[in-house]
Formats: sequence, structure tokens, C-alpha cells
Amino acid sequence: MAEDHQAQKKKIQIIFVVIFLSLIQSCSRERPESAKVTLASSDVIALGGAVEKYRNKKDSYPEANSFMDLLKKEGYIKRLVKDPWGNDYVLDIQGDSFDLYSLGKDGKKGGERYARDVYYSILMMKFVKFVSEDMKQIVIAIEKYKKEIGSYPKTDTFMLTLLEKGYIKDILKDPWGNAYMLEMYNDRFELYSLGRDAKRGGSGSSKDIHYTNWTTSKL
Repeated sequence: MAEDHQAQKKKIQIIFVVIFLSLIQSCSRERPESAKVTLASSDVIALGGAVEKYRNKKDSYPEANSFMDLLKKEGYIKRLVKDPWGNDYVLDIQGDSFDLYSLGKDGKKGGERYARDVYYSILMMKFVKFVSEDMKQIVIAIEKYKKEIGSYPKTDTFMLTLLEKGYIKDILKDPWGNAYMLEMYNDRFELYSLGRDAKRGGSGSSKDIHYTNWTTSKL
């Protein structure tokens, strides 16, 4: 009887060890990919800044298909770089603006998680600043409303309610002319812009911009 108990106990210990090792292997696989996304983000910020400096000096953007060579030749970067997955960074010039991005792990447009594109967009940077200023006003108004009324405004009419109560001066919309969205989770809320495409998710200028009152601001 005691031997059966010991054997069962040993079997349970082995199962726990197997589960623990599986978790470690999973984490070790995830960590390098998250590090690559972080590195790609750093690269696109540095390269985007170099492109802006080039534009300010030359009064034009570098050629998209040879921008990296031109940036190195002019001394804006020290070396030619590829993204962490071995692919070229992409420069997409759009009139007086540009997007600079990595296509992510899959090397294709779009994608989810580690396969999603990693962007630097001069327009997006301006839009994020614009949205951040709007959201700060809205969040202050929502919190004042909650403090004085005792509850949060209804999600479908929150902006109109804040205006009628005098907490904001105008109905605010995001830079693409779309309404800001509010979602409630019991005593917590999420405020967001859906980006250029007015749809959940997206990348580049179509990426959602969020503020939540239970985690650090994503602004």
C-alpha cells in the first residue's frame, strides 16, 4: 500500500516536471521573438529620424529603393541594417509624408502578433499626439463626471453627456473624423480611436490608439 502511494506520488512529480519544462521551453521560444519586435521598433524609430533629418537638409526624401545606402552615404546612419528577421526595412513615401516599417516575422503586409508590421509613420506620430491630447481631455472629463455623479456615463452617448454637463466644450472626434469609442468593464474603462480604417486592429495609421484606466496609458 505504501509502495503504491510512493509510486503515485512519484508519477505526479514527474507530470509536474514535464509541465514545468514545457512552460520553460514555451517561454524561451517566445522571448527571442518579443526581443526582435523591440529591436525592430528601435530600428524604425532611428531610421525614421534619419529620413526626417535627410529631408530637412536636402528638401526631399531619399529614393525609397535605395534610402538605406543614401542615409549611410550622407552619414545619417553608421551601417546598413536589415530587420531582425533578415528582411529589408521598407520606406513608403506618400507626398509630403512617409511610412517606414518592417514587415515582421512573416515578411508580408499585415499579420498578427510577431508577424504584424512594425511601423514608423511621420503622420501617425502627429496623429498619436493629436489623439493623446483629445483623450487626456476626455479622460479628465469622464473622471470628473464619475466623481460628481457617482457613475460613469453611458458608452453610446458619453460624449454628448459630457458636453451637456459642461465637462467638455465640443464633441471631439479623432483626426480621421471618427467618434472616439468608450467601453466599460465594471468600474474600469477603455477609451480608443479606431485609427484611419475605423475598424478594430490594423497597423500603421490604421492601428487603434487606446487609453485604459487600469493599466499604464498606451498614449
